[in-house]
Amino acid sequence: DLEDHEGIPADKRLKAPPTSGALKESAAKGGLAMTIDEYRIQYLDSLEKDGCKGLAEFLFDCIANLYKRRTQIMETQKQKQEQREQEQEQEQEQEQATSEAGVVENGETNERSEDELLLPQELEIAQT
Repeated sequence: DLEDHEGIPADKRLKAPPTSGALKESAAKGGLAMTIDEYRIQYLDSLEKDGCKGLAEFLFDCIANLYKRRTQIMETQKQKQEQREQEQEQEQEQEQATSEAGVVENGETNERSEDELLLPQELEIAQT
């Protein structure tokens, strides 16, 4: 036990699970004075000394694989998001191009010939 090794009296030992907050509280009361990362490393070292050979390597390999998997998942999500954004941009560009060309949904154009822009009485004069 880490507290045995450090010579911590029973009344000042960690009573709660070893968390960052619990270790800070313990240190303030004269108990273990270390960070959670230091605690984890020393705990693994003490387990190996007690005969749990390879535990640190096993945990390291597990964590490394989990980290690698998480990185791959995050990269895949990022690629999908970028693809969605590109598709949205393309749709917006197509809508804008369609709108600028004067094409409406039913396939007709909004553009009018010069004759259509004239008022009826102006059209009669222009045709004569």
